[in-house]
Amino acid sequence: MLVLTVMLAACALFGLPGLLIHMNLRSRGFGLIPSLGLGIAALAVIFSAAASVVGYSFFLQMGLIVALDAVLLLALRAGAAARITPWWPRLERWQWLLLMLVSVVYLGPAFLIPVPFDTDAQGFGLLIATVRASGSIGTLAPFYPLVGWYYSPAYFLFGAHLADLTGVGIHTVMLGFSHILSLGVIAGIGALGSRLGGRSSGWWAAIAAAGGVALFTTLMDSAYTNIFGMWMTTTFMWMLGEALRGGKRRDILLAGMCLSAVLLGHPDSILHLLLAYVLFYISAFFVRPRFSLAQYFRLTVMIPALGLLFSLPWLLQTWPLVGKIDVHERQFPQLQHLFWLFSINGGWVPLAALFGVWWAARRRHWLDIWSLTWVLPIVEISSLGNLDALSRRSALDPLQIMYPLGVAWHSTVIPFSLLAVRGLRPIGEWVAYRIRWKVWVSRGLALALLGCLLTVALSGWIVTWSKTVVPPITGAVASYADVEAYSWLRANSPPSAKVLNYPGRYEGQWVPVIAERESVYIRDQLFYIDANALREWQKEMGGAFLDPASEGAYELMYEHGIDYVVVPQWLNRPDLLSTQLRWREPDQLPQQSEFGYAEYLRLVADFDGAQVWQVKD
Repeated sequence: MLVLTVMLAACALFGLPGLLIHMNLRSRGFGLIPSLGLGIAALAVIFSAAASVVGYSFFLQMGLIVALDAVLLLALRAGAAARITPWWPRLERWQWLLLMLVSVVYLGPAFLIPVPFDTDAQGFGLLIATVRASGSIGTLAPFYPLVGWYYSPAYFLFGAHLADLTGVGIHTVMLGFSHILSLGVIAGIGALGSRLGGRSSGWWAAIAAAGGVALFTTLMDSAYTNIFGMWMTTTFMWMLGEALRGGKRRDILLAGMCLSAVLLGHPDSILHLLLAYVLFYISAFFVRPRFSLAQYFRLTVMIPALGLLFSLPWLLQTWPLVGKIDVHERQFPQLQHLFWLFSINGGWVPLAALFGVWWAARRRHWLDIWSLTWVLPIVEISSLGNLDALSRRSALDPLQIMYPLGVAWHSTVIPFSLLAVRGLRPIGEWVAYRIRWKVWVSRGLALALLGCLLTVALSGWIVTWSKTVVPPITGAVASYADVEAYSWLRANSPPSAKVLNYPGRYEGQWVPVIAERESVYIRDQLFYIDANALREWQKEMGGAFLDPASEGAYELMYEHGIDYVVVPQWLNRPDLLSTQLRWREPDQLPQQSEFGYAEYLRLVADFDGAQVWQVKD
């Protein structure tokens, strides 16, 4: 299966540097999970620096991976006898069952859906396609060279590399890579939790992260760069702890590198992190034991400076775009986000976190204080809006770049999980003292795992049934037949081909991602720069799709050099909508004439209603 190919390729290619870091530094307390995160962080920084100077290149990135692996292997060789020992931990039955359950829940959907759910991935996929085709990390060249974008580039560089390596569609690359990343987030939070009380605390942290719904819905919402940024954030926090504790130059450098990886991985993640980081400058005085002046200097000056230094190639390359940023859809805090904070985390995690506040305030580990101070700006920025009101009165309006719903949704995963550890561990110890909990937990996990497997087996029936009970979520805005049609276009058209796709909101916007061809309609993004001309062109071309047999459509097709017209399956086969993985009606616009009546069009591919029409010469 293609998704499995991507997952294995990502683990082998991007996981090897982390494994080598672990083998080199295991004796110094670097566990496997943080080391894997360090490997990804190192590649994110290296890839972004290289792309900022010469643009994306598959062979350059492959060479950089090989060079990094070679350096780590040479370092390992010097002390191989002491470092190459069995590293896999011994796990109990319930732990194996829990790992299997979490893996099925977080990896399984990637094998069941035709394209990522919702629509964020349409935009991310387009950036991967343009990076892959032109090497640019600042424009939508070669498709729309005049449109710029200002966004952290690392995820797209990883995605382009996997697409070039495996040869599979970009939608499949994003599914495989991102679902693997989600396990990295869970494991990374578990590694942080272990700092609060050993392995048992680590398991509680991982359970809270995996079972709190917020992470899973972020994944299913295809907010993939969020997932990448979360893992880099957990890695940075783990490495920050090392730098604060030991003060070794190596640890300080690695912490700065990880901070840079957060910035290069996801812009919202670095903003969410800064909400905690800045307040921690003040609240750090409450940490027990107290930080020394040297520790405080590392925290406030050295590590942020190194983070900026590691990010400098990208910051300098994109500096001309900063003044052109114009957030044309300003978001606002809402009090209802307080309910969102509670519900999207499954209810039980915020309750456990609330109970854990008392224990965190007593223990005052730096992660306790960090998490406590992190929650305060999350509530303010997402829900209360006092700072937002001040920002709107200023000329710069710096908070215009914040996404309040995203703050309530995504930024809560790490602090709520860490605070929940403090609340769950005493409860767990009390239960463990009184009952044979391992037996009951193992049975419960086995039943849950069986339930997941039955869900997969009965997925067709469940999807049809769910249409009447599931809220109107977007789901997959392309069917398997649509994917076949778009893939056919990629294989059978020249790279310079121009495509007219469906003008309805989101309905045709998988075409440029899967076909990797210039298309009229793309997933618009807040971070696009100088895209107004493209938006005006899109308004003009809508009539050509909806009334293809008209004289005006004929003229527009030839005027703008359209080579193909792609029709989604549901337009020809609306009877199949009930079986597709979508729960919201398509954005259906009034079709005034049929494509078969347009004499200048020739049907060249038809996949059960998903059609590709070629404009005749």
